[in-house]
Amino acid sequence: MKTMSTLDFEHVSPGQALPSLSKQVTVEQIRQYAEASGDRNPIHLDETFARSAGLPGVIAHGMLTMAFANQMVTDWLGDRSMLKRLQGRFGYRRLERRCDTTHRDQPRRHQSTRRESL
Repeated sequence: MKTMSTLDFEHVSPGQALPSLSKQVTVEQIRQYAEASGDRNPIHLDETFARSAGLPGVIAHGMLTMAFANQMVTDWLGDRSMLKRLQGRFGYRRLERRCDTTHRDQPRRHQSTRRESL
């Protein structure tokens, strides 16, 4: 697939597939993210607590998975400076330790702002 640096906006269409990005999130990575972000909620750090809350174990932070979505888009764009803003909404908890961005919504084009929404 071409990157945005070789593909101009007019050639991007709703429903166009983006390259997939798979990540294997480790407990150590979750701990490092908790420390860096200051979010030390025990569902991210304490296996016993997370299980008592009905989770299968510790879970990754929503913003960590958002960072992976950001990486998927900037990899596709080919130039990180082209991404001016990325928004997301967390509607459910991701219960897997594996974050796979292969499943994603179709991009929507906003003609007035020349932006794509995922």
